[in-house]
Amino acid sequence: MFLWRQGNKVLLEFEPSFNNDGVGVNWAAISYNVAPNVILRGGYFVLPFGIYSKKLAAGWINKVATDPIGLPTAQDYGVGVSGGKQMGSMKWNYDLSITNGFVLQNDGQLQNTNLGTVGRGRTYTGRLGLLPLSDNSLELGVSGLTGDASNGNPQYQNARVDMYAFDLNYVKNISPWQINIKCQYNFVNVNHQDLKNPQDTTKTYSFTNSSSSGYQQLSLRPVNSGNSFLKNVELAFRYGYYNSPEKSLWGNKTTQTDYGINYWITWRTVLRMTYEILDTTTLTNPEIGVQGSHSKSYAFHMQFSIQL
Repeated sequence: MFLWRQGNKVLLEFEPSFNNDGVGVNWAAISYNVAPNVILRGGYFVLPFGIYSKKLAAGWINKVATDPIGLPTAQDYGVGVSGGKQMGSMKWNYDLSITNGFVLQNDGQLQNTNLGTVGRGRTYTGRLGLLPLSDNSLELGVSGLTGDASNGNPQYQNARVDMYAFDLNYVKNISPWQINIKCQYNFVNVNHQDLKNPQDTTKTYSFTNSSSSGYQQLSLRPVNSGNSFLKNVELAFRYGYYNSPEKSLWGNKTTQTDYGINYWITWRTVLRMTYEILDTTTLTNPEIGVQGSHSKSYAFHMQFSIQL
């Protein structure tokens, strides 16, 4: 991620990504500090839904080499405002945005980055965070998202999506350990729509288009150990799940279990190793030709991350 600051008011952010298809853009935005508690933002940025995508996904912050499954939103084009305020011994913060509307695809899934769609709507997203403890060790968050989900097809012009999420972030040093607990729970609902039946495109079918996902993560690091090697070793565990709509083409129940060990070379440089188990059950739906199945996969991930 590249940062460039112009004076005390303007900040430019840009994060590229690289894969077999070439160079992509994770986000690119400009922020303007209007006042101590008000920051305006515009461009292509991460939606403020939950805490993971916006604040915890960076390689030098995340404790596991992969992302949690089932995160319902990422980034899009729009404008936003964020800030925070002291409230006695507590603090609170806010992050709000207006971005392009989602696209409802023919199988009922949602897609964002909706620049070229005819008749597109708007998505309104917001997160409120509360730090109730004077040492700022605990943050509790609640998020909401609502907006149109039209893809220019008159069949879906009344489509609408609503999401909400709850998150928790706790970091506390209890000698010799640093205890780090994170979790987030997401719920997505798209209103009733008649979709084309893949078995017979002259017919339609429908289902309750609701899904849920979440994860819990714990990491421990003996930061106050007298051993110079052990104090830089961190153990991590994460359990996640994703339940997609039962009668959809993509209906399944998946669990994600991760075991990790990290070595912190410096506070911003880490070598990470993660062993991951994905357990997926595909749900049967004869109406659209989906046969139930069960699969289990195992993977070993290595990641090196540095913040310059």
